[in-house]
Amino acid sequence: MREGQELRVRRSGRSRFKVNLESGTGHRWRSLQRAGLALLFVTALVACVGGLAGAAAPTEGSIVPDAAVPLGSVTPGPFSSGQGIDVVVPANSLFSPTANILIVECSAPLGIPPTLPSACNGDTINGNSIEPNADGSLDYQAETGLTYQVFATPDSAIGDQSSSPACGETAATECILYIGNNQNDFTQPHVWSQPFFITTDAGDQGSNPGDGTAPVTPTAPSPTVSSVIATPTTATADGKDSSIITVTLKGASGVPVPGKTVTLSQGAGNSTVVPGQSPNVTDSNGQATFTATDTTAETVTYTATDTTDSVPLVTQPTVDFQAPAVDAQNGQVTASLATVPSGGSTTITVTLLDQAADPQPISGETVQLKGTGTTVAITPETSVSNVTDAQGVATFVATDSVTEQVTFTATDTTSNVTLTATPVVTFGTLSASGSASTVSAQSPAPVGTLGAGVSVTLLTSNGTPVSGKTIALTGTGSTVTITPETAGSDVTNIKGVATFIVADDVVEHVTLTATDTTDTPNIPITQIPVVSFETSVPSATTSTVVAQSPTSVADGQTDTQIVVTMNDQFGDPVPAGTAVSLTVTGSAEQHPIAIGSTAPGMTTASGTTEFEVNDTAAEVVTVTATDTSDTPTVQVTQTATIAYIAGAADPQARTSMVAASNPTPPSDGTTATTLTVTLTDEFGNPVAGKTVSVAALNGSAVLVTVNPLTDAKGLATFTATDATAEVVTFQATDSSDGNQTLTGLAVVTFGNPPVPPPVSAFSSVVATPTSVPANGTSISTISILLYNGDGDAVPGKTATLTASGGASTMTAVNATSDNTGAAEFTVSDDTAETVTYTAHDTTDGVDLTGQSVPITFTAVSGKTTTTTTTTTASGGSTTTTTASGGSTTTTTIGGPTTTTTTADTSGISMSSSSSDGSSGSSGTSGSGSSLAFTGVSTSIPWLAGMGAFFLGLGTLGRRRFKVAK
Repeated sequence: MREGQELRVRRSGRSRFKVNLESGTGHRWRSLQRAGLALLFVTALVACVGGLAGAAAPTEGSIVPDAAVPLGSVTPGPFSSGQGIDVVVPANSLFSPTANILIVECSAPLGIPPTLPSACNGDTINGNSIEPNADGSLDYQAETGLTYQVFATPDSAIGDQSSSPACGETAATECILYIGNNQNDFTQPHVWSQPFFITTDAGDQGSNPGDGTAPVTPTAPSPTVSSVIATPTTATADGKDSSIITVTLKGASGVPVPGKTVTLSQGAGNSTVVPGQSPNVTDSNGQATFTATDTTAETVTYTATDTTDSVPLVTQPTVDFQAPAVDAQNGQVTASLATVPSGGSTTITVTLLDQAADPQPISGETVQLKGTGTTVAITPETSVSNVTDAQGVATFVATDSVTEQVTFTATDTTSNVTLTATPVVTFGTLSASGSASTVSAQSPAPVGTLGAGVSVTLLTSNGTPVSGKTIALTGTGSTVTITPETAGSDVTNIKGVATFIVADDVVEHVTLTATDTTDTPNIPITQIPVVSFETSVPSATTSTVVAQSPTSVADGQTDTQIVVTMNDQFGDPVPAGTAVSLTVTGSAEQHPIAIGSTAPGMTTASGTTEFEVNDTAAEVVTVTATDTSDTPTVQVTQTATIAYIAGAADPQARTSMVAASNPTPPSDGTTATTLTVTLTDEFGNPVAGKTVSVAALNGSAVLVTVNPLTDAKGLATFTATDATAEVVTFQATDSSDGNQTLTGLAVVTFGNPPVPPPVSAFSSVVATPTSVPANGTSISTISILLYNGDGDAVPGKTATLTASGGASTMTAVNATSDNTGAAEFTVSDDTAETVTYTAHDTTDGVDLTGQSVPITFTAVSGKTTTTTTTTTASGGSTTTTTASGGSTTTTTIGGPTTTTTTADTSGISMSSSSSDGSSGSSGTSGSGSSLAFTGVSTSIPWLAGMGAFFLGLGTLGRRRFKVAK
């Protein structure tokens, strides 16, 4: 290597290292060695750190950090209700590849995973069954092609009840995902996602998506976002009935504001307001409560103020305190004696109470008491006892000389209110009639302990119920057992009814006989029913199929619960463990779900089994259930239907577009093309009732709106005309959903417009190669590619090429752009220099100034260097270097061989090979070996290679330097 010669080493055109090697010193070679050692050290350090940083496999019941993965562009803060996320679990030994993994949203207050399945919300279960990879890992989006939606719950839109687990944006409602085999059994293999937060969002659209982190607690509440709610909004003005006023302080982002002192004022009201505590400071949910009572009938308006920050809230609830009034349901009517000897008396007490939740007595009301008996006499107990006293009580005495039952009814004649309570009193001793009395029995009945229900009604000859009589029930058959339905139910009640259970262990007909054994002589009941005992079999007619919701969203994720109840012919549940299958029409999908410890698709002890159905098509689906355990199978007669409606409009869906009926109308200003906008959800279901608009992105076309509201097929229509020959692009916008533009565009060519000129930003100039020898004959081809603003090739344009200087020669191969928009030139040079070339479209006067290319013409030295390496018998090697026009150098090295080959034309190139002396190696070997790295940077092989290169180069240089020295 000559003094002052420059060595350039390039890697993938990205980095350039320059080393200036000068004779007379060896420190530069030593520096190169040190640089190589340093790179090798860094490689080892990175590999070590990367290995240590590898994610640990999750264990049973552990939290997997970052398992709930936000997608797309998100901002710090809670997820937004309805937001789609991915769910990812790394490799583990918990999940087998054949496991059916379920993902369910659960409540995790303070970020602590739940211990009971009741904390998990079944309405958020993933709609697609997913199976782990062979290593136990899973990626929900990669496997299903969908995202998992998270919701702030309870949420009625997904079928939640008010008692559903709370999952939201506060510490008390923090959320977590169950990921495992069975969300109803925490002993099954499962892991948890990291705890996260969800904020509510109108329509569960996932607007303003977040990353799931905790909301930032605002320093002061928003007067408009904060709320003041009165529950109930009506109360009785009796000084005791109350309304609870709940003040919730929230920031502008909807985040609760704790630790603020709140007061409540009532303007001109006279109510008594009692704070929940003193001072009344908002809790972690931003809430403080007050209790309001009143003794004045009035409507009171309440105003809450955050006195800590002097912020009055905008919401001002009202409570209507109503004057106390007699309530028919709350009033009471009681008899001191339910049974009275003929001609005897009983005291009837009437109590009038108001409408409050804690009813209070109403005094000074006149009460009238009536009875149904033919001879009953009713009088106030005293001269004034028919007027309610301070306790709201009025009393009467009722006497009857006839044997009969009397029903009493009380009416407040002052307020014209009849109380609902109606006591019954029996006067005298009633005589039962065997022929008027009845015996009714369930038939057929199942063989076994369930038996048949039997009801005996004891009546007098005029149909009056006879109470207090003991009934004996007997039946034919040696295996029949008869017992009272409940303790004492063999004695007739106030309605004269006694009830029994008749059971039999064999299939037979049983005749029943009932007798009143209290009276002497005993009174047999004339009616004699027969009960047929049969073996229980599943019944197609008594079994049921019920959809928990008649409508659902066709988004492929919202599940509708189907409850199948399999009963026998008696209406009783079939045995637990009966297999049930479900079929659905259309494109809907279904899968069974576990109920407690019962396996999916099997009935519980109550005969029920549950399924979930979802669909991506807007259609009406019919659901049919079949008992497959019995032979023949039993298909339930009743079916359920679910009407699936389109989901939210998705302007970015492939099926949301605008199309032209005639893409090439004349440019006469009158011939119109119809532009039809199709708006669908993400699955291509048409979305009706949305307002859309169409705009031309360029040109002078005239648009006319025909019907901007999408119809049942999701279509809206417009027309367009143009008097100018031009190409116009039309774009549609969904105005109903935040003015989102539709992805699909319509391009209409009016008339015969000229091809638009090329645009510099869309055109390009390409040289191949960018470096050629400066020998006057070697050439580089320069291609000029002309494209217009629409990305279309522009043919028929004359192009020229301008050099920045130098002595290069330019030759036009094709100066006019062809159908691909390409024009070609060749350049050559006999002078070593770098020349920059700029292209021009002379037809349109367009300079491609931003697309110039430099070409380097390299000097031709005419020197070559040949190196030959021979391995010696002793395991060493001899290297012979012969340079044309120069000297020959031979180096012999014992042991492992290092061979360096250098060819000098316009620069220096080097290759190295090594041998252990036992086998030959070639510097041009094509065989490759690679290092597999797991969990570490992909830059390690590059760093290792550069380190080894510098170390070898420095070592060779120092040796050659010593030889030269």
